[in-house]
Amino acid sequence: IMRVLIFGISGQDGMILADLLLRKNINFLGVIRSNNIPKRLEKFSKKLIFCDFLNQASIFKIIRDYSPSHVINLIGQSSVGKSFQFIEETYKANYEIADWIGRSIYELSNIYFLNASSAYIFDCSKPISYSSAIKAISPYSKSKALSYEKLTNLFEGKNYFISLHFFNHLSKYSDQRFVLPKIIDYFKNDKVGNLKLASIKKIRNWGLSEDYMKIIIKIILKKKIDLKKDYFIGSNFESSIADLLKEISKLFKKDYIL
Repeated sequence: IMRVLIFGISGQDGMILADLLLRKNINFLGVIRSNNIPKRLEKFSKKLIFCDFLNQASIFKIIRDYSPSHVINLIGQSSVGKSFQFIEETYKANYEIADWIGRSIYELSNIYFLNASSAYIFDCSKPISYSSAIKAISPYSKSKALSYEKLTNLFEGKNYFISLHFFNHLSKYSDQRFVLPKIIDYFKNDKVGNLKLASIKKIRNWGLSEDYMKIIIKIILKKKIDLKKDYFIGSNFESSIADLLKEISKLFKKDYIL
């Protein structure tokens, strides 16, 4: 019987994934960090459970008691910029909690563990592939890379750990922590002063969260024999921030100086 446990249901990916699971009548339970249910999660109120993410025993108990067939970890500090300001918080969210979830699953065994990673933990100077070397730069990517390496080693020889290496993706829930909503907000609200953006000429892959979460559902529905250890999840759309900045400014009929 398929029973999916979602860590990180309150984020954009978690909410969209829960919606898709609901539509497909797949049993799931979302783990939240507070007994106070956020308004955006009220429709899932009967499918939520509280867990102290900062306590490994609490994580273990949730997984053991629910006895899921699949655990999907989408918890993460997703802002590259903020990762430089909040290094400890970034490592806690992107590495330590993922490690605790992984160790709990390893002890309980025979539960598929899908862990959200980032394609940008790899060397991005050339096209990314399964043979790409890890070359993390920011605290965000370094913490994701540490999680990937530690969990891959932990589950060596096991066939139930899966890494989801996401490229950039957005949804209707994306806020100003993400670069494109940040640019849109700047032009839309006639903000004054400099808009700080990094690596604007670098070509990036951009996608939609709903498309990515549909891929996750395809993965959890796969037979064991068809599963891969690593999935690179992206889209067919690639662009630099500089080119997107140009297009967004045209939409708002605004001028800017780089």
